Amino acid sequence: MASIINKAMQTVAPLIDQKSHTISLAVARDKELLEGFRKCDYIEIDSISAGGLCQLRFNSLSNPEYEAGKYRRFMTTPEMPFEKLYLTNTAQAGKSLVLKCGGDATMKAERESAITEITNPVPIAAHSQLGQGEKLVGSAGTRETLVAATESIKGVFIKALTTNTDEIYVGNVTVAAANGYPLGAGETIYIDIDDAVKVYLDAAVGGEGVRYLFVET
Repeated sequence: MASIINKAMQTVAPLIDQKSHTISLAVARDKELLEGFRKCDYIEIDSISAGGLCQLRFNSLSNPEYEAGKYRRFMTTPEMPFEKLYLTNTAQAGKSLVLKCGGDATMKAERESAITEITNPVPIAAHSQLGQGEKLVGSAGTRETLVAATESIKGVFIKALTTNTDEIYVGNVTVAAANGYPLGAGETIYIDIDDAVKVYLDAAVGGEGVRYLFVET
């Protein structure tokens, strides 16, 4: 199954046709199907009450769950929109979750240029081997490739080092602070791409960087 969850394009796109849904967490749910989220290009976690806990699952009960407090925006393509959204939560009096959904004006950009929110529904176990490493950006404002040479992959997880003092910027060969996707210390994304060398990094502070994990093809 192809990846369906994209976080942003190489430049954060303007949102259109946005709708807001406030969901009370006072009642316990176990993978409850929510209404109002069909044919969405994106679903954004606008807010969740302090201390509120819940998990989201997209399109199929066999797909992974995502803890709402850890992610902000899930995106897909118009060709593969979100069709179903399932919510799991314990009964939490006075807590609520606010979700926004709608369409995105620039989702027709090329697939390989899309920076994706963590995960690919294809299980890692279905592939042969993992690769991992750490990449530090030598100088602020000087972009570098994630890896030194071509590396055929199914996709790559990238996590900004928890010791970073400022943002890392992720994108393509033009990435910079002005247009790259920013990762704060400890933040993680998944990029659905076929070659790790196509991923570029820049940094606000030289010597800071990321760790990565990919599935080889």
